[in-house]
This record gives sequence, structure tokens and C-alpha cells, in this order.
Amino acid sequence: KKHKAKPIEEVAAVHEEQINQELEKVLNKAFSSESMAFGGSGGGGDGAKLLYPAQRCLQEAAVLLKRYPKATCSIEAVISKQDRFKRRGRAVQEALRAAA
Repeated sequence: KKHKAKPIEEVAAVHEEQINQELEKVLNKAFSSESMAFGGSGGGGDGAKLLYPAQRCLQEAAVLLKRYPKATCSIEAVISKQDRFKRRGRAVQEALRAAA
């Protein structure tokens, strides 16, 4: 009985989907709501302070992403009135880079 390897394109697509699911699972721990991920809006703050659970999740995500140094990583930040200075996306980006 002969064994035939699957084409890399087929394996890569399945693997990419698995990694994306892992990332989603990790990030949903702290980014399922704004109040879980961000603070610092009281007293005139900008509301872009990453809370500890969010920082921890980004560290876990960085560990997964380090396996694929050439992979593209997209960060989408929903614009809300709590993010009045539009700084949350950058805060996430900077924390992810720092964790890498």
C-alpha cells in the first residue's frame, strides 16, 4: 500500500484555519467586550488602557504568531464612543509587538 503526501496548498489551508481558530479562542478570553479589555476612560482618560487580561491574551497570541514569522497579522478595532481618541487599535498593536 502506497502512502501519498497531500499537496502543501491543501495542508496549509487546513493549518491556517486551525491557527486562526486558536487565535480567536485565545483573544476572546479578554476581548469579548470593551469593558473586559480596556479601561482608563474615567477622569478624562482616553479609554485606551489595556487591562491585564487583554495584555495576557496578547502575550498568548504572540506565542502562536511567533511560529509563523512571515504571516500577516491584521488588527481590527471597532470604533466606539468609548474610544474617543481612536487609540485602542494602536494600543493593541503596540502590546502585541512588545509581547513578540
